[in-house]
Amino acid sequence: MNRRLGISLAFALPALLFAAAPVQAQENNCGGKNIGEGGRVPTVTVCANGKVYEIPNVKVDGNLGFLQKTTIDLGGGASFTVSANFDSDPSSLFSFGSTIPGGFGVVNFDAYFTTPVVGGPYNFAHSYYTADLTLIGVVGVSAPSAFYAVGTFPTYVSGYTELGPLGVDVGSATCSLSVPSTISCPPGDKTNTVSPITPTTLTARLSYSQGTNGTGAISTANFQGGVELTNVTTVTPEPTAIAMMSVGLLLLGGVVRKRRFGA
Repeated sequence: MNRRLGISLAFALPALLFAAAPVQAQENNCGGKNIGEGGRVPTVTVCANGKVYEIPNVKVDGNLGFLQKTTIDLGGGASFTVSANFDSDPSSLFSFGSTIPGGFGVVNFDAYFTTPVVGGPYNFAHSYYTADLTLIGVVGVSAPSAFYAVGTFPTYVSGYTELGPLGVDVGSATCSLSVPSTISCPPGDKTNTVSPITPTTLTARLSYSQGTNGTGAISTANFQGGVELTNVTTVTPEPTAIAMMSVGLLLLGGVVRKRRFGA
């Protein structure tokens, strides 16, 4: 190996490792599968305690994709329901709910909503979500309670492309109930300006854990949110326009001065 090649590799290898690390961190939370990578059509993949559920029946109409409400039975009275809307412009929007009965144990959910991307470059990312938690208790249940909290990922909603994360990870406050009722949990909303990118995919990820205490009690958690990319253009006046504006202001100043001094 000559000296020039050795120097080139010394700089190139750390850069490659750094670029790959964020994507790998996203991939390792669903049984090691490569979730949300590649593909020419929108996809929805859900993991419940590491078991992978590929959700079928995503309909495509041009640049748009739709997943109608689909319910998956986890057994033992537990289930989750998911729907989604995709736009390759791009945005990945989702609705996700889960039902966990008392005594079932804590369930970690990871849901990935991926759309192909057209156009670009994009330089602005946005994520958001709203959520609620319901606890249903039955007569005679002693001290029922329910919660949802962060699961296998540090935030509830995150967004990334095959080029890396978008810096819009949001939401980490635990939501809990100890009386049968429904509450609106803290929402999340985050924006981030990114270096102009032209990715081929956009993934919105929802990650949380949910549990219910009390035999006969049931809790449901419901999330709605999404991640989108846009191109925010800053308009910079051309030199000619600036010159014309300056001349106009000077002329206006002259008129005002003449009127003031009675000229």
